[in-house]
Order: sequence, then structure tokens, then C-alpha cells
Amino acid sequence: MVQRRGFTLIELLVVIAIIAILAAILFPVYERARAKANSASCQSNLKQIGLAFLMYAQDYDELLPEGEGVYTRAAFPYYPTWDVGTEPYVGKFAWALYLHPYIRNVEAHDCPSGPEHNNNKYTKYDYGWNSLGTEQQIPGVGGLARPSETNLVCDANYPYLDRRGPTLAYLKINLGHNTTNPKSRGDRHNGMHNVVFCDGHVKSVSRDGILQGAGGAANNNLPPWNWVWAD
Repeated sequence: MVQRRGFTLIELLVVIAIIAILAAILFPVYERARAKANSASCQSNLKQIGLAFLMYAQDYDELLPEGEGVYTRAAFPYYPTWDVGTEPYVGKFAWALYLHPYIRNVEAHDCPSGPEHNNNKYTKYDYGWNSLGTEQQIPGVGGLARPSETNLVCDANYPYLDRRGPTLAYLKINLGHNTTNPKSRGDRHNGMHNVVFCDGHVKSVSRDGILQGAGGAANNNLPPWNWVWAD
């Protein structure tokens, strides 16, 4: 009769050690691949948003949208139900609403590396518009000194990057640089922000790069923000 021999404890420990080593090698590779795929998907979202801005300007005498204003729910029937209010309705996130006819895709505002959101939010705080530097008072892309270098929309933690005024401190807050939640940070793609520029091209920019020109040394009408910042 042939006696079956099982694995010894040493052999089992060796197999487990090999599996652990392989996992330690493969998991970071997988995470990097997933992060790269998320970044590419995010860049695709920003490309759609940038093209929508340009199409809007084409239809409205080369003017980009205005910032916030007072709107009725009848004017924007697809306004998010989570933002309740009384008429006349105060539209807080109008730029996404203005672009809705050109995008027709709520998910375009959702960065795959960003935080989880309530599904009925229209603008999900994942992307911030450089509104003070590009909104209606500037005659579209043609009114910018260097549109290919001027930020239009980027990964952020708030939909308006000038919400509290043009200061470096508030810019950092709205970009999410002060938050400890890695998904809420604008530099959520391995320390990089994805940015669509005013000519429609998209690229990744470092945290330091996106703050370039922000601060007391900034000059008006120069990229990347196109307005004077205060320290």
C-alpha cells in the first residue's frame, strides 16, 4: 500500500511566503495601473467640459458663461434636487447648468478618484472652474493673452476657485490642498491635478505648478489664473 505524504509545515510556510512576496510586488503595480486609468478617465471628463465651454462661447458671441446668479427652477429643470431653495431660485452652480445642453452627461462632473457623492447632485465638487479669470467679462478665448496656458477647469474640492475672493489661501482651500481626505484633494492623481486649459487641451499639472502665479507677485491677464492674487 502506497502511503500518501502531505505537505510539511516548512513547505506550507515557504508557499505562503512566496505568495506574500508576489502579492507585495503585484499589488502596487495594480494600484498604479488603476490610478492611471482613473486619471485618464478624469482627463476625458475634463476634455468634455472644456469642449462644452468652447461650444457655449461659439453660440454666445464668444463669451464664456457668467458665474453665479439668480435662476428659476423652470429655467433649469435639471437643477439638482438636493439644493433646495425658494423662488426666485439662487443658482449656486450655474456653470454646470449652462453647459448641460452641450454635455448631457451628469457623470462627466464626477472624477473617478474623487469622493463618493449623493447621486442626485449635479455638480459634485470634483472640478473647479477658474471663473474669475475666464467668466463673461472676458470676450471668450480670444480675449485671453495665452489661452493655451490659462486654466479653465481642474481637479478641485469646490466648483468655483474664486468663491471667497482672489487670495492664495482661499485658492488652496478650494483646490483641496488643506484637506486630509486624499479623494477630496485636487492633487488626487498621484500628487497631480488634471487641468483643461482655455484652448481645450488637457494635461496633468503638479501641485506647485497649479499654484504658479498665485500670490502677491502675480500679474493681471497672465496665466495660469489670469487675475491678480493677494497673499
